[in-house]
Amino acid sequence: MNWHCYVARELAHLEVAIGVLEKARKEFVHHTAVCDPAYWRLRLDTIRERLDQDPTLERQMSELLARIDRLEARNPRRESADFLA
Repeated sequence: MNWHCYVARELAHLEVAIGVLEKARKEFVHHTAVCDPAYWRLRLDTIRERLDQDPTLERQMSELLARIDRLEARNPRRESADFLA
């Protein structure tokens, strides 16, 4: 599989995963990596390091990073406190 196809598939997967996290974040066990937006940011950053100059993929990546920013802004410390309570 060429790199462009791999990136497109990976971004599609990340889009679905972030969507699930946005809708059901409180349903996840809080000490797992997948409930942490930083995990998804790291995966996107790994792809971005090798991303070709493809405007469509770059736009999709920017949109996903903005969604992760919003997730991180939702006061994760409060959710951690809820988990510990």
